[in-house]
Amino acid sequence: MNHTNVVDVKAWIDTRPVSRFQWNVLLLCFIIIMLDGYDAAVMGFVAPALIEDWGISRAEMGPILGAAMFGVAIGALVAGPLSDRYGRKRILLWSVALFALFSLAGAVAQSPTQLALMRFLTGLGLGAVMPNCVTLVAEYMPERRKGVMITLMYSGFNVGSGLGGFIAAGLLSHYSWHSALVFGGVLPLVVLPFMIVMLPESAMNMVARRLPGEQIARALNRLGGQFTAETVFQLNAPPITRSSKVAQLFRHGYARGTIALWLTYFYGAVRDLPAERLAANHSPLRRAVAAAGGDDDRLVPARRPAGRDPCRYADGSRFGESRDCGNLFPRLFVPVVPGGDGFRFGGAVGADFYQRDVH
Repeated sequence: MNHTNVVDVKAWIDTRPVSRFQWNVLLLCFIIIMLDGYDAAVMGFVAPALIEDWGISRAEMGPILGAAMFGVAIGALVAGPLSDRYGRKRILLWSVALFALFSLAGAVAQSPTQLALMRFLTGLGLGAVMPNCVTLVAEYMPERRKGVMITLMYSGFNVGSGLGGFIAAGLLSHYSWHSALVFGGVLPLVVLPFMIVMLPESAMNMVARRLPGEQIARALNRLGGQFTAETVFQLNAPPITRSSKVAQLFRHGYARGTIALWLTYFYGAVRDLPAERLAANHSPLRRAVAAAGGDDDRLVPARRPAGRDPCRYADGSRFGESRDCGNLFPRLFVPVVPGGDGFRFGGAVGADFYQRDVH
């Protein structure tokens, strides 16, 4: 092989089989999303104990539960531009550290206001984790496997929230509600060193940032390449522009799909707010089963629709569950299977719908 050849990184990845290294990337991101799922859902499990301990009303508990979702929304919006500039891995590490530390801080909060603030800051990290994990997996997977791999990764969220319910139930039966938040903060800190050592930076992002060829070659050689620092790496895609990344989501024919994905995401997010878990007559086990999806038929599109139109996904993910919303989008997707989740599966759709320069 002539190492001085010009190599298109994306085309090279697309032509290769999925290696053990790529499976490891998927597994590590699955674990990260699983921890994300636990921390996102944990307040729903501890809410009844917290209400009893602090003597507050359910109305006062509402801002605490909602604060994290506002943080998630903001974190998800700012994470993309930051990772484009500073790298996927770096922002992902900081995001995990952020939600871990503020989950621990929430355990020592002394008032509903303090806890709501800690949950908002926790949400910033939780929201930033999702787009970085999905982009990292998308940029390391061949095009033919990308959607499936991202869907597998996102299933970690339901695993985390479901198993987290059983974990929280066990902790609450022996300790106070603080223990569930401590668990949600300590575990990500334990995983963080493994992320530092094992998680790679995106080779495609390094090319876009014009980093030294030696770093790019080192990353691709872990996939089975035999490149050197003299290899010239490029991307057969439009260059990243300096304009606002959020604004790009509404240009070049993306506006309709962006609106569909956002509606799906926020419908699912609001629908998943754990208000039902506040009921005093719900046991911790009942709340855990609810989080795991035991009483919720969720939907996943069975294949990629023609044209990569997310409007066709949106109808079948979350809106498809609401009979009165069923006609909002064309019903052009294949029959579905239980276990999906519209607002998290939207990440897989988005990774397939948008071009690399607006990821």
